Amino acid sequence: VENEDQSVQDEIANALTPGSQEVHFELPAPDTPRTSRPIVVGGTIAHVPSALEFSAWLANLNHAPLHVMYCWQLKDMTDIPGYETSVPPLDVAQQHAEQVVQHLIAKISTLPEGLTIKADVFHISAGKGLVSASRYCRHIVVGSRGLSGADAHFLGSVSKQLINLAECNLNHCALILAVSIHPRYRLHEGADALALTRHLFTLSYTSIAAARATPYTGAL
Repeated sequence: VENEDQSVQDEIANALTPGSQEVHFELPAPDTPRTSRPIVVGGTIAHVPSALEFSAWLANLNHAPLHVMYCWQLKDMTDIPGYETSVPPLDVAQQHAEQVVQHLIAKISTLPEGLTIKADVFHISAGKGLVSASRYCRHIVVGSRGLSGADAHFLGSVSKQLINLAECNLNHCALILAVSIHPRYRLHEGADALALTRHLFTLSYTSIAAARATPYTGAL
């Protein structure tokens, strides 16, 4: 399994590195300027559409390509027609995962004009895959269902791994959206949570406290 993961990590490195030069994950971090690297969105993106929306906005803001990264394992492939009670072949599972990503991309409602989007599908755990990707991208946006208690302990490990090990900037969409409805932000009724996410991001270089003290109506 370790050798297979290393091979997939090499695939991730090559998918996210601009140009045609072959790279290997175990080598030192690439010398590609961070501003020339792509933005990656991953995690539980099927359950958090705002992660896709925000990452598309962020990529467009930074004039960067967006990579929608889907990491899968056989134990997660339980909804493939014809394989509900059996283990699907790897090629069938890979094809199904690619279809899932394309469906997610098609659901992005506010796709900026001219934005380059690439689907990356890898047979590797989400935590290991996204941590590996963080070495080669400029920013990772991760979606999470915002679990709590025992579910968070066992199922929220991807976010925890990224917080502890990511080598690039990180946005956790479930955290941002949970904060966006907190009373301290004094949200007006009908305020747009995604717009507030963008608002907080643009304020991050000054002070998050400024956003906490300022009523937000959903307009930028």
